[in-house]
Amino acid sequence: MIALGACSKIDTSRQVEELKAQIRADQEMLRLDAETRDPSRKNLKATFVDTAVMAVRPTTNPDRPYVGYVRIKWNFELTDGRVLGDAVFDYVYALTPDKRWIKADEAEFPPETGGGKGDDQAPLPQESATAKLPA
Repeated sequence: MIALGACSKIDTSRQVEELKAQIRADQEMLRLDAETRDPSRKNLKATFVDTAVMAVRPTTNPDRPYVGYVRIKWNFELTDGRVLGDAVFDYVYALTPDKRWIKADEAEFPPETGGGKGDDQAPLPQESATAKLPA
């Protein structure tokens, strides 16, 4: 008997839509995270520019049956209005057994292999591989 499950793609479109809704709900928390990521810079203001769900993948962990890799582009300026520029931050979200998406960790960007697919939109450029704030 041939196991087809290993060869078939997993339809993650519902999880992608639910994750996008959670990102919208978390936008203020994520903005504060972006503004305070570098504790030595107390005068930053981040403005949301764009987001993309890069991938949603199943796991073997029953406590986290899916993980989602999210890329968010922020525009930074100083609180006095001087523009600094854009930065891209990567995040990992995990789906809990009770079907809630939670921010799990900072992303080390997902490998290109494995099941699951993200948005159909083009990925955001990764202007900063380490998600450093603009100088």
